[in-house]
Amino acid sequence: NDAIFQKGLSDRRYWKMGSTCIAVVLRNGELFHVSAGDSHIYMIRGGVLRRLNEEHSVGEEMDQRAAAGLISEEDARSHTGRNKLMSFLGDKSISKVDVARTPFALQTGDRIVLCSDGLYGYIEPRRILEVAGKLPPQKAVEALIAETMGNNHEDQDNISIQILEVLGEGKPAAVKQFIREKTLERKRSQKTAKKSGKEKIVAFILTGISITLFIIGAVLLATKLMHKGKPATDGTVKQEQNMSGPQDDQDGPDKDAEPSEPSAKRQSETLENPVVPVTNNGNGAKKAKSETQSDQQAGNKN
Repeated sequence: NDAIFQKGLSDRRYWKMGSTCIAVVLRNGELFHVSAGDSHIYMIRGGVLRRLNEEHSVGEEMDQRAAAGLISEEDARSHTGRNKLMSFLGDKSISKVDVARTPFALQTGDRIVLCSDGLYGYIEPRRILEVAGKLPPQKAVEALIAETMGNNHEDQDNISIQILEVLGEGKPAAVKQFIREKTLERKRSQKTAKKSGKEKIVAFILTGISITLFIIGAVLLATKLMHKGKPATDGTVKQEQNMSGPQDDQDGPDKDAEPSEPSAKRQSETLENPVVPVTNNGNGAKKAKSETQSDQQAGNKN
């Protein structure tokens, strides 16, 4: 108690910290206990759950007053300070301590349950009896914690449980066998936990790889679709326009359209004065000229 109190004074992080305390000693077939606070010590014998220690809380005091007729049971249950402790470790002095002045005689098959209010405050006493009285101690502890946490109470307090089983005096072989079984069970649990941890790591790595490959594939597919649906560039458009330009010019004017007046006049002049091809030899020009003059003379004669 003094160590907890001094730690709270010296370190601001632990200011006014405190804890309940329960302890038992089994010796020569007898049980001694000491407690401060609201944690409970139960004994299970013959299918009956019995609490061995006193609870140092406002709620316990209210219940005692109601039992004595000083207040009503409703007032005791609805008291706003029921969860406040009347005694605990961490104060300047321990106001109340419950000590077994007379030890409890133990019998083979007895079970001792030590627990905080995180268990008995959130689960029915009959469930503590049913689970802790039937299952092996370790399995009972795990089952009680799982069931209590599974109820999903909004104000769930932390849970501490220890279950002791009395195997009997004069049976060292049974005690050794019990210790051997528990040691093997603990080793198996550790191996299972390690194996499970490795499997989780492998599964995590494979999941990461799968996600990465999926993202890469999605990016490549999106890029391919973007390039496929991208419009032609300006240079391509200009080239297509240049290619289509001459084709339009080659079509020329509409053949069915009537020629204009200047065009008809040029055609008439061409018929009257046909063009004579000129060769590159020296006499070409003269020959062409003489042929033209001969044509004119023939025309005059006609």
